[in-house]
Amino acid sequence: MAANYVVLDSYKTVQVLSQQTVQDVQYVTAASLPTRITYSWAMPYEIWTAGPGSWTVLGAIATEFENLVTYEHVIAGSAVQDLDANGLLVDYTDVIVQYDRSAQGLPPLEGTVSIPIALIVLLEAEEGLPVPPGTQTPAELCGAEYDRLKALAGL
Repeated sequence: MAANYVVLDSYKTVQVLSQQTVQDVQYVTAASLPTRITYSWAMPYEIWTAGPGSWTVLGAIATEFENLVTYEHVIAGSAVQDLDANGLLVDYTDVIVQYDRSAQGLPPLEGTVSIPIALIVLLEAEEGLPVPPGTQTPAELCGAEYDRLKALAGL
């Protein structure tokens, strides 16, 4: 089976988890195929050195983004970082959700949704288990943005 992602860049670094905790990671930036939505993930270094057969999470992230393209009106996305409440870096992909108004002779409406990469990793690791209470899945986040755009369009 062909990979559903391509690794664009990676480098070894240290990820700070708290004031006293760090871990060696390979910071990997990849793109889903065929849409090429980019995402970055700090992969534990021991997983990286185990080789591509161990990089299943990269494929799971790509699958999630391609499913958003297929089912949730996502047209593009780019890897970004932000700071959490503790001042630590957090990886996201900002995806663009589009509401098509071409039938009305109008340009599309677009909105941005920030998808936490850690959420996708958690959902993959916990597959089949309930999502923690109050947590919106990537599909729910994109669906809410689509509904907002639809309401904005007056439909």
